[in-house]
Amino acid sequence: IIHDSDFVKAENTKTYKGRQRALEANMFYWYMKGNLDKVSDFAQKGIEHNFSHPLGLKKDCKPYFILLNNFFVITMERKKYDEASLVLKKFDSVFHFAKTNSQKGAVYYTYSNCCLYYFRETGNLLTMEKQLSEILKDIDTYKKDINLHDRAILLANIAISNFYLGNYKKCIFFFNKLKTEYYLSSHPELQYGYYLLTLIAHYESMNYDVLPYS
Repeated sequence: IIHDSDFVKAENTKTYKGRQRALEANMFYWYMKGNLDKVSDFAQKGIEHNFSHPLGLKKDCKPYFILLNNFFVITMERKKYDEASLVLKKFDSVFHFAKTNSQKGAVYYTYSNCCLYYFRETGNLLTMEKQLSEILKDIDTYKKDINLHDRAILLANIAISNFYLGNYKKCIFFFNKLKTEYYLSSHPELQYGYYLLTLIAHYESMNYDVLPYS
């Protein structure tokens, strides 16, 4: 598809939305092909494109937050941690574009997940603990402004982060919250991870009465 003449025309278009969609399509194409370097190249072009159109950002900044998130995940998969740190800092330059509750919820969710992921992977647990406190201050504020799936991902991320910190009771609390609010069987990757970590957290908390025995 990306080699089709119509797509090439769209890729070279001067319009903000048209160019943005073409760059996003290239990112997904090269990700499916397994070429993370290419994905990174198109993500950076997307970031440059957005900043060259401030009016587009002011009108709808949510796609840019998603782009930053995707770029961040790619840099983490490539283990480019210095580059990932720079992507996190880019959020600082766009926070002020979030005006509506929906936009504020989107940037809260995206930035929170990225921070917890980064600090866990880089072993910076003290900073992660401080970041968790900041995240929890606003978790109910933006509850209505984050879709259920995204909220489930965030709750799982918070629970896992508490597990890393050895806060097993908090880990269990947020996993139970996740189980109550979300239909886990529709996402087995969350369900199995939840079940395993909850068992370990109960064991570490010496809640032996809730553990299954053969």
